Amino acid sequence: MTIKTIQIKCDVPQAEIDLAEKKVAKLDKFFREDTTCEIRFSLSRVRKIAEITLLSSSLVFRAETEASDFISAAEGAIEGIERQIRKNKTRLAKRLRSEAFGKATPDTESSYIPVRRKRFPIEALTVEDAVMQMELLGHSFFLFKNSEDGNLPSVVYKRDDGGYGLIIGE
Repeated sequence: MTIKTIQIKCDVPQAEIDLAEKKVAKLDKFFREDTTCEIRFSLSRVRKIAEITLLSSSLVFRAETEASDFISAAEGAIEGIERQIRKNKTRLAKRLRSEAFGKATPDTESSYIPVRRKRFPIEALTVEDAVMQMELLGHSFFLFKNSEDGNLPSVVYKRDDGGYGLIIGE
């Protein structure tokens, strides 16, 4: 696994970076050799933030944690990724290092099979109109063709912080 560490508007002592990288390297048992990992350290007003993103084949694992120090934040993010892996271990065993999971057990989690399918025409809208349409429908996301960006398929969604997000396909 290749690990890259980034510091955003903060200075993290090298000893803490080394310790965080060492702890992240323990996740190597789940991933193939071509996996890349990015550790981002940043500061909020009072808390320290660690964000860990792992890219393995077409899978992306991401976790972010705030704590009083960078090591605790990194440990929390690592635990978050381990939870994601363990929760989906049956589905992931074929894509990750299957030997890391031992004998596969039947998955007791709910299936990823859709319980409802719906077809509808996708209209060309501005981002603002798409947000308004999403709000009028009372949905948490809305798929549309982005007329401001060459009619590329796009999704607007409500964020946990109350704002809106935009995902643009290519």
